[in-house]
Amino acid sequence: MGFDFPSITRINDSLAVQGLLRDLNHHIPIFKDMATVTLSDWTCALNHCRFPLEGPSLRRSFLQHKRSLPYSFSLAHRVLHTTNTSLRPTDLSYLYDGNVSIRHIFNSLPYSLKSCLPLNTPILLKNIGIRRLNQIATWSPLTCRQIPRLIFSPAASPQICRSQILRQYLPILKSWIESFSLKSLVHASFGLPFTYPDPPYTALWTLSIPRAARQRLSELILTNFATSNPRRPPQDPTFTGLSASDGSTIPPAPLPFQSRSSAFSSISTSHTLLATLDAFALSANNQLAEVYGILTAILLLRDTPRPDNPSPVIYSDNSNAVRHLNNALNLPSYNWASNPARALYRWIMDIVHRRHHTAPLLIQHIPSHTSSTSPPARANDLADRIASSAHRSIPRPPPAPLPTFFMDDYTLFSKTHSYIESNPFLYISNILARRSAYEASFRPASTLLHTLHDLTPPPTYPYTRATSAYSAVVQLYARSSQLDTNFTKFRRFGDISPWCSFGCAELETTHHIFTECPRFAHFRTHAKDSLVSTTTSLVQRQPYHLTKDEQAAIVTASSQLFADTDIWPLKRTRYYLGSMPNISDIVHSLSTNQRAHTAIVQSWHVAAIRLAGRIWGEYRRVTSPSRMRPERSKTTVKEMQKLACGVSISELLVIDFDVRQGYTWPHLANLDIVPFGVRVMLYNPIPTRNKTAFAMLRP
Repeated sequence: MGFDFPSITRINDSLAVQGLLRDLNHHIPIFKDMATVTLSDWTCALNHCRFPLEGPSLRRSFLQHKRSLPYSFSLAHRVLHTTNTSLRPTDLSYLYDGNVSIRHIFNSLPYSLKSCLPLNTPILLKNIGIRRLNQIATWSPLTCRQIPRLIFSPAASPQICRSQILRQYLPILKSWIESFSLKSLVHASFGLPFTYPDPPYTALWTLSIPRAARQRLSELILTNFATSNPRRPPQDPTFTGLSASDGSTIPPAPLPFQSRSSAFSSISTSHTLLATLDAFALSANNQLAEVYGILTAILLLRDTPRPDNPSPVIYSDNSNAVRHLNNALNLPSYNWASNPARALYRWIMDIVHRRHHTAPLLIQHIPSHTSSTSPPARANDLADRIASSAHRSIPRPPPAPLPTFFMDDYTLFSKTHSYIESNPFLYISNILARRSAYEASFRPASTLLHTLHDLTPPPTYPYTRATSAYSAVVQLYARSSQLDTNFTKFRRFGDISPWCSFGCAELETTHHIFTECPRFAHFRTHAKDSLVSTTTSLVQRQPYHLTKDEQAAIVTASSQLFADTDIWPLKRTRYYLGSMPNISDIVHSLSTNQRAHTAIVQSWHVAAIRLAGRIWGEYRRVTSPSRMRPERSKTTVKEMQKLACGVSISELLVIDFDVRQGYTWPHLANLDIVPFGVRVMLYNPIPTRNKTAFAMLRP
């Protein structure tokens, strides 16, 4: 765990989810249609007309339906439940259009909501020619303040009255239909209760609004953000004819489950826009912020065309986004399948194609944080400062809308990460690995408590680029309590002395070998001196702005890294496990000085794992069987019994022994010199048929 060693189970589970997503969003229509038909059969025939990949249906098991459902679909369903994720359809407009079977809606409702009508109501309506929802009801207008509700269509009354049974239920049927809102029908189709708490940013019912209407609403929201922004547009005349955008994320490279703050800005002489990516939850990153900034700049240029500048220029400091927009916008959509911001890129392409004026739009890269005084550089610097101000702004800037209208038809969703457009294989693998790490049976979790130590990600080079992974292997076995020290082998097999092989009056534990054993003291001393020298030169660098007292405290802490000192949470060093003490507790200013914090911790980490690798390599070299194997000599039973005179038996072991090979003198590995005298393990062989009893004797 922690070194990306593959797990066959996790690979299979992740591939099952990735394969299901690929089939449902396939760019070849026939493959997509086959998967969609299978999903429809799964929904209606096996799950009571409720979507099986979201909501309470994830708690069911469909592994028993092997004849009617592909096993890969059932496996993906189980993995989604295990990882607390789901597959959301991003287009439920058939409910808003009313192009859905009344029988389908009737079956998806719980019994308590349809008990007022005969159970064969859908069949009775079908017999008089009413099959779809839009034949019997319409929706109230969609407004920002009210969710649409069903309105009974008067034109359906004469048709219903032709049925003698339905005629008497007409008032009940009318009130029953008008009791439903668009939100309640969407929740029913997923098997969710009507009172289900739906977050406003990712509300399920909004997916039933047609894609075009959602897009128009989102563009209107962004335009209003620009017009209602209290910050005035820059009046610098040198900015005429150009726009600049930028994104900002804190921390710059967040961990997958680390909270973050992302925002973007777009400026020109006619507008200033600032918004956050709070709706994206933990999926927000700097790439999304940069692309969203470019999108808003293009959108606002389209809405405010300038006759005096037919070819506007947009500047961004994100070279990846600029290169992708300039080179890949006209590629087929399936080329964007692995792009984590593909919904935003599709939105940009649609805006560009709908531009009112035909002049080409130029998107250019501008280096950031330079000393240049050119108008593009100054405009980008202003956009960067505006975007960075969002992290400390009170109240917080408004959140930008999610581009669900340009997402894949089926998109991975999580309550913590919102809609996930990144690689589903890596995301599911990460979730499964974290789940395994927090299980009670996971050995490293009982070896090391991560929350007490520094959580800064380690440098990637020793684990992904180095030609030798010996240090990583030592960590893996140490965290799993698998390093084959004498104490570990004694606990497992009981046929070896648990004491230190080098004469210490201590158990040979992992901690003793790496921290206390004098046999390796010169390794620790050399590593400590080298680390102190490295840390001293590191903290004196100008960009870190550390005071003399802070520098001295950090250097002092580095000299105590390889010993049981107060800098460690439990006063017990864990450097050989690849963990570091939280240096923000030693120097409080490092909690905000992220750059210095990361540099110091990563340099300590490299020194620690190198020392652990050297110590364990020397231990294995000295204790290898070829160096510890004694010379075999012959002796007699009488001689051994004579040696054993006056010796007390402390342990009796019975092992297989071939009496035809004679009796062998005990090997020298069991002779230990300790401060209290000589401790010798002598074996007193006593022939018993085809076996020999061996006694551990102590003088």
